[in-house]
Amino acid sequence: MKNVLILAAGNISNKLSFIKAYYASPALIPINTKPLILYHLEFYKNFGCKVYLIVNQKDTAYIEESVNLKEFEFDIIEVPDSHGVNASLHFALEKVPAANQTIVNLVTSIPVQFPQDQMVFLDKQLSYNNDWSCINIAKDNTEFLFKSNPNKKLGYGFTGVFSMDTTLLCKAVNQVSHRSDLMEIFAYLNQFDKYNSSCFNFILEDWIDAGHEINYYHSKLKLISSRSFNSVIVTDLGVLKKESTNYAKLKNEEEFITAIPPSLAILFPRIIKGFSHDSALKTGSYSMEFYGYPSMAELQLFWDLRNEVWTRIFFDIETVFNLFIKQSSSIGKNAYMDFYVGKIGDRVKEFYGQLDGKYKYIITEDLNINGVINESFSKIKERLFKRIEALYSEDDFCIVHGDFCFNNILYDVPHRLIKLIDPRGSFGNKYKGLYGDIKYDLAKLLHSAIGGYDYLVNNLYKIDLNEKNISYNIFYRNNNNIIVEKAVQLVSNLGYSLKDIMLIVGTLFLTMPPLHNDSSSRQRVMYIHGIKLINENL
Repeated sequence: MKNVLILAAGNISNKLSFIKAYYASPALIPINTKPLILYHLEFYKNFGCKVYLIVNQKDTAYIEESVNLKEFEFDIIEVPDSHGVNASLHFALEKVPAANQTIVNLVTSIPVQFPQDQMVFLDKQLSYNNDWSCINIAKDNTEFLFKSNPNKKLGYGFTGVFSMDTTLLCKAVNQVSHRSDLMEIFAYLNQFDKYNSSCFNFILEDWIDAGHEINYYHSKLKLISSRSFNSVIVTDLGVLKKESTNYAKLKNEEEFITAIPPSLAILFPRIIKGFSHDSALKTGSYSMEFYGYPSMAELQLFWDLRNEVWTRIFFDIETVFNLFIKQSSSIGKNAYMDFYVGKIGDRVKEFYGQLDGKYKYIITEDLNINGVINESFSKIKERLFKRIEALYSEDDFCIVHGDFCFNNILYDVPHRLIKLIDPRGSFGNKYKGLYGDIKYDLAKLLHSAIGGYDYLVNNLYKIDLNEKNISYNIFYRNNNNIIVEKAVQLVSNLGYSLKDIMLIVGTLFLTMPPLHNDSSSRQRVMYIHGIKLINENL
C-alpha cells in the first residue's frame, strides 16, 4: 500500500495573479475549466493508493463548497499556516498511517505517469532559468540547482512529483522542514545518505506545470480536449488540428466554417488545412487557427471580473445574435420537429437503460426536488412536445452556431474579441448546413448562463438522493446574479419569452445524460435538473 500526499497548501494568488482568480488555494487553479485537484484525484483513483490532500486549514471549507469531490476516496489533512512546503509535508507525515512507500505530488504538477518505487520526475526539457529548481544528472555526481540561487541555472526542472521509501522520506523531512524548497529533501539525502539516495531513478517526462506563469498557458495547450474529438493538438505555430472517428460530424463542422458568409467569417478561426479522410484509420481531420482566449465558461467559473465587464460581454454576444438573425432562411416544420422532439424520447430511454436499478424511479415517478413536487417525464411528455410544436415560427430560422454554449465562446477580455469554435454544422440528422432555429442557440447560451451547465460538467455541484426526496445545489460563483440578469435582458432584447427558452433548456438537460456515462452522479443531476426546469416552465 502506498500513501499519496497531494500538496495543495499555500497561497497561489500572487504567483498567478494574471488570471484574476477568485481563490487563493492551489487546489482550485483551473486548467481549461477543471480545478487542479480533479486532475489528481481522477489520476490516482484506480491505483489502489490511499490519497491525502494537504491544504491550509482556512481553505478546507471553501474547497469542499467549490468542487464536488464525493466520487473520490481521499482524506483531507489541514495544516496551519506554515513556513513552506517542507513544513506542510512534515506536519502531514505525522498524521498519516504508516506505508512502505509514499508518493508526493505538488498539486501544481499534473501527474503524467504513476510514480513507481524511488522514482523522481524531472522535466524532459532542459531549461536555462531561475524560476524553478533544477537537477543535473551525471553518473558520478548529481547537481542540485536551487531557485533561491540568483544565478540562472541550466538543468532539468524538478517537478515536485516522486515516490520514496517512507522511512527515508521522514528522516529527510525532519532535517529540512524549516526550508522552503521541496528539492532540499534530495539534496540532504545526497549529501548525508549517499547509499540510499543513489538508488533513486530520475525520470525525464513531459512536465504539465500550472504553478509558474511561464508554463501555465503551455500546460493548458497540452490538456486541450473535447468530448467530440479523439485528438486535439496545437502545434508550435499556433495551428490546431482536430481528428475524430466521427468524421461526418467533423466534416460538417469544417464545411460550416468554410461556407460562413464574409460578414461573419471574422467570428470563426480560419481553416488552415481542409477536411481529409483516412480510410485506413477510419478517421477524419482538419486544421485551423488556434486562439488562446479563455472561454466564457472559464471566465464564469474562475475569473474575478467586475459587473461592467459582464455587461460588455453580453452586449457583444447580442451583436453576434443580431448578425446571425440577419441571415434568414427556412428549413420547414418537419425538420424543426425532428430536431427538437425526435431525440428526447430516445435519449431518455437510453439513459434509463444505463441507470442502476435503484435509481430508475427518477424517470418513471414524480419527484420531490428541493421540496417541490415535479411530474415525471412520462406524465409531461405529450404536453412538452405540443408546447415545442407551438413554438415553431418561420421567422426564427437563420444562421445558427448550433452549440452556442459558454465553452464554445472564446472571449478576449482586454480587447473585446470573440471567436466561436466547434459549430454543429447541421440542424439535426436531416438538415445539414448553416441554418437552424435561433431559439436553439439562445437555449444553448442560457443553459450555461442560467442553467449551470458548466458547473455540472466540472463537478461544481452537490446532490443527495433519498428515494423520492431529492436535494441538489449548484456551487454558483459570485458573478451568477449579474450573468443571469444580462442573459434575461438579452432574451428580452431579442424579442423572445424567457419561459419558452428555458423550456428548451430543460430539454437539453434531459438529452445529456447518455453522453456523460463517465459519471453516474453527473448523469443523475443533469436529468433531475432538466425535469425541474421543464416543470417550472411548462
